[in-house]
Amino acid sequence: MTLPKIGVIGAGKMGANHARILSSLPHLCVLTQVYDTDGAAARHVAADHRTAAADRLDDLFDDVDAVSIAVPTSLHYETACMAIDRGKHLLVEKPIAANSQQGRDLVARAADRGVVLQVGHVERFNPAIQLLPQILAGKQIVALDFHRMSPYSPRIFDADVVSDLMIHDIDILHSLVPGSPVRIQAAGAAPSSGDRTDYAVATLTLPGGVIANLTASRVTEQKVRTLCVTTIEAYVELDYVERRILVSRATHPHFAEQGAYRQESVIEKVYVPDREPLVAEFAEFLRCIRAGETPLVTGADGAAALETVERIQACIRESDTGTGDLEA
Repeated sequence: MTLPKIGVIGAGKMGANHARILSSLPHLCVLTQVYDTDGAAARHVAADHRTAAADRLDDLFDDVDAVSIAVPTSLHYETACMAIDRGKHLLVEKPIAANSQQGRDLVARAADRGVVLQVGHVERFNPAIQLLPQILAGKQIVALDFHRMSPYSPRIFDADVVSDLMIHDIDILHSLVPGSPVRIQAAGAAPSSGDRTDYAVATLTLPGGVIANLTASRVTEQKVRTLCVTTIEAYVELDYVERRILVSRATHPHFAEQGAYRQESVIEKVYVPDREPLVAEFAEFLRCIRAGETPLVTGADGAAALETVERIQACIRESDTGTGDLEA
């Protein structure tokens, strides 16, 4: 079997991670070239992973079957269009593009050319998240509470906290509760960057009345990645970082004399496999290239997450003027 040849576009932190993972999968692909407008950075990453650095982007496209795109968000659309026009399969880091219109256009272009388009919402491949649908099967969800908080980093210069961090949880939310939010309330603050939201809180009402609360911060001195799901039947706590799941279930009350009773709860700790999400993400991408199948996280998923991001951003802007409450 001929292995697909893969090129990495972008030699920053994420591009270096992509090259690391792809070079660790020699049974699934061949990492052929790395390209970056900063040639020294490309050569450094390429040397670390025993591959070549392309001098020109066209040289990389001429030598590969597929690409991973890890350039700044503002360049996602242009770079992805180049890959699609050349008939290359592509994995684009999140968000899929700078705006949802560009995202939808990429979906249409990829469909026309018959190439695989996967979006790098890597949390879908977190082993704890992958167990969650099984745990929630048959349960009636009442509410979901997401917290994604980190210290400030000047590395992200072209995105606010909603499109940088909250978008991960928006994608998870869409996968668990399908359908666009029917109502959004949101507010934000920019204590560090000044012109881009660094802290955001959003409450989404979803089809069927499910409520989702999302908090995202890049000004919090502790890294927090949690999801709590309230259902009629149980309460589920998930820690993305620790990859830990606790399920609390109520048992029947025990009644005593004079109306007193004792309520017991059973707490289950779910075993979560130790697997790097980025490895699983690229294994999925390469599987879909070989089999011609639809990836777990499609271009349409990426565009849908970005549409909700834009609605939350609009709500935050309106909250600055005293509103901040949008309905579908």
